Amino acid sequence: MAESTTHLAHTIKVKNSCEDLTFARFILLSGLSFVVTWVAIWAYIVTFPMLYQDRDYPLALAKQDLLAQCQLNRVVVFGDSKAVAGILPTAMSIPVENLAFPAATPIETYFLVKRLLRCPEAPRLVIIAHSTIMYSRDKFFWSIAANSGILNRRDMRDVVAEARNLNDIELENAERPSSVPYAFLPELYAARFPPLYFANLLGGYVAARWRYNERAYQEAISSYGRSSFGTAASSDGVSDEAQMDNWRPSPLINFYLNRTLGLLASHHVPVVMMTLPINAATCSHLPPTVQARFSVYLERIAQNNANIVLTDAAIPCWPDRFFGDDMHFNMSGAVTYSHKLQSVIAEILNKRENLTAFNPDNQQLMVAWTNSRLREPAGEEAPDD
Repeated sequence: MAESTTHLAHTIKVKNSCEDLTFARFILLSGLSFVVTWVAIWAYIVTFPMLYQDRDYPLALAKQDLLAQCQLNRVVVFGDSKAVAGILPTAMSIPVENLAFPAATPIETYFLVKRLLRCPEAPRLVIIAHSTIMYSRDKFFWSIAANSGILNRRDMRDVVAEARNLNDIELENAERPSSVPYAFLPELYAARFPPLYFANLLGGYVAARWRYNERAYQEAISSYGRSSFGTAASSDGVSDEAQMDNWRPSPLINFYLNRTLGLLASHHVPVVMMTLPINAATCSHLPPTVQARFSVYLERIAQNNANIVLTDAAIPCWPDRFFGDDMHFNMSGAVTYSHKLQSVIAEILNKRENLTAFNPDNQQLMVAWTNSRLREPAGEEAPDD
């Protein structure tokens, strides 16, 4: 009996030992599986962004590749998506590159200009064409600029530091993942930390965006930076600009705008500052205080920077038929606007390169252009897909 009891106790002890070992092994294998899966996802996110990112990524890649080419004797455009869609270099006989980027404010433009000026030869002319709303906030600094890779770690850290110096909470209020600590965002975006890209992976069905993104990249390269957004034949939609009841420039954005203008002045590059038109529907809802405050702001910037030619400081209003959605020109609008812009660029370059005084008197030319009679482009233009 004692021998039987001893044998039973030994059997139970061995069984428990096996169960403990199996559980420990399960935990070990689960942990190892998690690490391997996490590393695989991270490697995928870093290596194949064209497969899952939205269109901002191929556009960022195209703009950076155009910048790296350092084409000589060119006019370069910076701005936001309105400029991306509205200025078509292939419709102009003057060498123009459209380096505007979706949702860009003067903050992002500063870093693009800084890279441009590393080229062996400075551009002939720089056009800065941000929308009114892009001077008042940088809502998409993290979700578009950082996410797309248009800014690197050093750029992001620079902006965060300046925001802190100015006591500006602009970046803290910007659209960003709430689950990731704000202080670590520059490093985590630069490293493509997986949780920051899960939404892109889900939205892109992991690898379903490759063909679309390749096409977007090639179209941007072949058109020297232009890309379409809205493609309707007409739009009477009202854009967010109609909601700017209390428009004021952001201190952080104002800082980077002046930093950009100072950098261009130090390289003796003339600058045209302009605002692309809004559609008639938005214009009819625009609060009068916006026009007044924005005009005063631009005029003050021009007065403090001798190398600037300012367009009409008022926000231009164009007919709805030139817009493919509530904000962006369709192809007809882009062609019409680009033809008009070409004549202005040609006049400015002709005066400057013939040693004629380059001064704010040229504003009369810009005002005349802005207010001139609109004409449809020759032939019907098909909107982009």
